[in-house]
Amino acid sequence: MRATALGVAVCLLADHLATAKTAPAPGRDHEEFPYQASVSEVSKDGHAIHNRLTFNCEPADGSSGRPPKEIDCIMVQQDLQEPEPLPSREVFEKQVKEMTDGDKLKEVCQAELARRSKDGSQEEAELRKKIAKACNQPNRAAVVAALTDIFRDVGEAASHTCTLMTVVQKVTFSYVKKGIWVSHPDPVRACSNVAVTRTLRADLSTPSNWNYTEVTVATPSKDSLCHAESGTTEFTWRQAFTAARLNCSYVEM
Repeated sequence: MRATALGVAVCLLADHLATAKTAPAPGRDHEEFPYQASVSEVSKDGHAIHNRLTFNCEPADGSSGRPPKEIDCIMVQQDLQEPEPLPSREVFEKQVKEMTDGDKLKEVCQAELARRSKDGSQEEAELRKKIAKACNQPNRAAVVAALTDIFRDVGEAASHTCTLMTVVQKVTFSYVKKGIWVSHPDPVRACSNVAVTRTLRADLSTPSNWNYTEVTVATPSKDSLCHAESGTTEFTWRQAFTAARLNCSYVEM
């Protein structure tokens, strides 16, 4: 599904305003735990990152006291990836040549025609018709030329399309001390060799605002899909609602 970048920005803001809980006014109550918090990932090398997290938290069932021993937080992640630029014509044609060399051309046609539609859209149906027509050209040179034009058009569209990923999950945090809440190491569902520990920490200068840290610990795995690197990712409330110019005309989500 595609939408204009401006339209998505407006929809996300409207959604945030419509679904946000009514939080207590900043003060002692709000400093006990983050009823609401919004943070964005801190760049390690200065390049733009559009990865925002929003937390809506309340005392966990059976957890009483001030502050409670545990809180349950609904964490919504909105990660927007900007597109890669289209390669030069020379590089693109070299890539197509490598992809269609020898018997690979037949394999490309078979693979593209057998590819299952993601969403059954008319746009994808039209693309499959173009590929079928290209693969039925009378000679090899004509097939390669027709496929090259199609792949270039697809690449051109992709170079103007951002991708928005939204993930919603529930995370339980335990009280450590005033202003610090930590989750238990949580193994990634499909990869038991990767565990993530999450920390919500009140900002030292403005305790009613919260920062967030993820610490990933990964061990080797024979499963190629579970290869990961250990490391720490920082998120800050100070950049949660900054505006940025995007290098795209469309957003796929």
